[in-house]
Amino acid sequence: MAAIHMVTQEKSSSGLPVYLRNGLTGNGHEVNFIDAQSCLLPKISVLLQSFHPNKKKWFHRRSMLGTYSVAAWHRNTRINGALLDRVLKPEDKILQIGGLYAPHPASTGLEYYLFFTYTMKLAYRDGYSPWIPEPWEREAVVELETRLYSEAKHIFVASKFVRRHLIAEYGIPADRITVAGMGVDDFFVRNMRILLPEKPAKKCLFVGYTFHLKGGPDVLMAFTLARKYVPDLELTIIGPNYTEDMDQEGVRHVGAVRDRQELLDYYRSADLFLLPSRCDSFGFVFLEAMTQGLVCVGSNMNAMPEIITDGETGFIVEPGDHIRMAELIVTFYQNSHLRTSMGNRARERVLERFTWPRVVEIMEREIFR
Repeated sequence: MAAIHMVTQEKSSSGLPVYLRNGLTGNGHEVNFIDAQSCLLPKISVLLQSFHPNKKKWFHRRSMLGTYSVAAWHRNTRINGALLDRVLKPEDKILQIGGLYAPHPASTGLEYYLFFTYTMKLAYRDGYSPWIPEPWEREAVVELETRLYSEAKHIFVASKFVRRHLIAEYGIPADRITVAGMGVDDFFVRNMRILLPEKPAKKCLFVGYTFHLKGGPDVLMAFTLARKYVPDLELTIIGPNYTEDMDQEGVRHVGAVRDRQELLDYYRSADLFLLPSRCDSFGFVFLEAMTQGLVCVGSNMNAMPEIITDGETGFIVEPGDHIRMAELIVTFYQNSHLRTSMGNRARERVLERFTWPRVVEIMEREIFR
């Protein structure tokens, strides 16, 4: 069977490469990672060239020089090509995750597939994403990105939103783009909560490490308003560093939670999951919450309206509309039937639409057609 060479950083994209690798190997495929940024000498060179005595400035310069610049694009593309040349056989397949470099300097005429969840044009536009090149390099990076998309054999995306965007703003033909979706970690499927508690816990949950990008301040304002009508309401915040605005009655700041069982327990302790992101490429945590029967509140951007069926499995709000979010929280707790009816439908939707075997099956049909 042909090998699949996955051009990506293994631990990037919220674990997407590992999930795909596991799904493909589970179906009998040999999968190898091609990672330019795993090579030691280029990594050391970037560290030395970007050095600055201020750690924040050093981190920023390292990110720009190592990933988000024209120089980074060409360097990583060149190394990818050298790594591929060592192992690539005529019958093998190339699958690149993300669009921050090309799989080979001679990619024109090379058969390769792409999978990504966001584009650089979307990152420029959202006003929140920190992972973008310096202003004077942005147009050049988009030109390289456009060429990458145009020369790909086929493109897989996580949402219909990104597919429409590629057609309208990058000029990619519709028949060369497939919505593969995303899947939930199998741990949460195996530990799915089937029976929901009879009584509400009166607890809301936020899980997100980039607090402002994920709409954290909007959640706090909505919670403050909603608590006037639901006095015993509580909010647990998992992920971000502590900030002073979290110091209010009913709010519990937990910080980072890396253990999946511990995170599962937090999901099961709550009724309502709040993540009205201002910038989000997909939203794995929605899927995790939905396996536990939580009703989710997300914002009207990217994949969130495709994950959450508004009014059926959760609620959709405009980014920044904390007043509407507060109204939905109060309505949710004033109508007890919503917790079980919507929670059960949310769990069913994950099983129908968001599993890795389904994603891999969609991709295999196209790659091996």
